[in-house]
Amino acid sequence: MGAGMATTKTTNSLHYLLEHPAEASFEDFYELYAGTQKFDHVPDFHYELIDFLSKPEDWKNDTAVVQCFRNAAKSSIVAPWVVWMLVRKPDLVFLIQSADNKTAKKMVSDVKKIVRIHPFAKHLFRADLTWTSNEISVVGSVSGRNFSVSSQGIFSNVTGGRAHIIIYDDVEVPKNSRSEHLREDIRSRISESAHLLEPNGKRLFIGTPHAHESIYPEQIDSGASSYRKPLLEDISGEFPFIKGTSNWPQRWTEDLILMKQRGCKGRAEFLSQYQLEPVSSEDSYLDIQNLKEYGDELEFISANRATEFRFRARKVTDIRAWWDPAISGGSGDSSVLSIVFCTEDGDIYLHRSYEVKGDVDSQCEQVKKHLTDHHIAQVMVEANGIGATFPQILRKHVGGLVGIVKMHTSQKKSESILEAFETPMSAGILYVHESVRQTKFRQQMRDFNPRFMKGKDDFIDSAAKAIQQLKVVIGKGVRHSIPGYVPYRKHSEPAVIPRTRMFAQ
Repeated sequence: MGAGMATTKTTNSLHYLLEHPAEASFEDFYELYAGTQKFDHVPDFHYELIDFLSKPEDWKNDTAVVQCFRNAAKSSIVAPWVVWMLVRKPDLVFLIQSADNKTAKKMVSDVKKIVRIHPFAKHLFRADLTWTSNEISVVGSVSGRNFSVSSQGIFSNVTGGRAHIIIYDDVEVPKNSRSEHLREDIRSRISESAHLLEPNGKRLFIGTPHAHESIYPEQIDSGASSYRKPLLEDISGEFPFIKGTSNWPQRWTEDLILMKQRGCKGRAEFLSQYQLEPVSSEDSYLDIQNLKEYGDELEFISANRATEFRFRARKVTDIRAWWDPAISGGSGDSSVLSIVFCTEDGDIYLHRSYEVKGDVDSQCEQVKKHLTDHHIAQVMVEANGIGATFPQILRKHVGGLVGIVKMHTSQKKSESILEAFETPMSAGILYVHESVRQTKFRQQMRDFNPRFMKGKDDFIDSAAKAIQQLKVVIGKGVRHSIPGYVPYRKHSEPAVIPRTRMFAQ
């Protein structure tokens, strides 16, 4: 509909609704509001959202999730919805939670304005009622302890409050979702605030995903009703030249969409914020799409007093095991043993990633079993900090079956991880055994951000240290001949070069 949307209603019906505002549909309510604000149009998907919000009694599990692209005015529709609900039932109590107090107050501010100016809602205002920057009460409120509408940041203390409807408005943002630990904090707060709901209370989530493990798909998977509207349908092309059919063509033209892509930090940000794909909106430092999985096992051959590993009929040129120990329940870090190898053609394989648990002796027994099961003759044990005494204790358990090398590391963890993974992944030569999928390795790789190293990274750190110990093998099969040039090696001889010198034993 275009300008003057309220005129689409007959004069008689408008007069009737002015006298009986509680009987107005949300569409009637919103059209009149849009008319007073002189909106030049209302896009089709706004009417879809209006219809979705109009029927909270139909929300599955009393929960709804609204995901719309950035700047889709989703919060600007939810604010009129709050007022419309209060017009129909003024004793309702709303709690609005956002990533911070400042954002949460914005919706309260919108609600105040709508109550004051909307012809169907003016009766809710009375000068003697308490209105603050984050709390308001309306005529008809019967709760002595709780305001009609109040706002709090998701990490604020809301214990003791009550609500009929909780609105989670952009509670997930980059700074509070960039790691598994931070996302757990959000989930914990959401769970805590849900206890404030009255019987048959409702929850409404609105926002855009900022992480692969976003809270929004999780709520939908748990049975919530869902409304989802990306910016583009039927997309084609590659970032930053992705094209498609705009869901708001009056505002979001092709030129503007291309400009927005160029303004994004990377493809991941555009996909998460505008196409609602649950990936980290931070730049993808380590894109797990570049990981290749395999399910084959190593072949251990022992003959003529010699042993060797082979993999898919290729010779294994180096195999390494790295144990980064930790005490369970102490720092919260995981104790991780990584086994990696490389083949004569230069491919690198993360063969196993084990989390060992329990006290020191129990961990040493588990490490011994994993090493002997895979015929590993030597393990490197990180001896920084708490790991200083682990090598000696492990020696007692292995009884000479496995060689133990005590390793001290000095390189920054972020540099070590980037150095080990970035180039092999980009070159397509890094493979990961399918069993590693059951660990936290892939999640930690998704979350990895060298600018923010406060998350969990034990699995990728241990694997990175093991990879850095592999020798780089320049294999056979490449022949170049330049007159007068003496080659570094003969064509038939592989060159073995240390991969890194960052460790001191």
